Amino acid sequence: MARQQKIHYMGWDIVTFAYPDDQGKWQATSEIERDGVNGFEVLQGIGGPFVAASKERAIAVAYEDAKRKIDDILADPLH
Repeated sequence: MARQQKIHYMGWDIVTFAYPDDQGKWQATSEIERDGVNGFEVLQGIGGPFVAASKERAIAVAYEDAKRKIDDILADPLH
């Protein structure tokens, strides 16, 4: 499983992990990280696995899903 470059979004870093499956497709998962008030926070397994025909597409879907989840956290930080 290859860890991809982080992208920064709304105070969080999104990290994806992509890997080929045994069907000839690619799967990607994501986690989000940030330096918080109580130290470094990591939400693992935040999204996926997302399956696509290419590595780039699987990663793109994982990033978009993580962005939506960050938006949800920011909209309702207590839940």
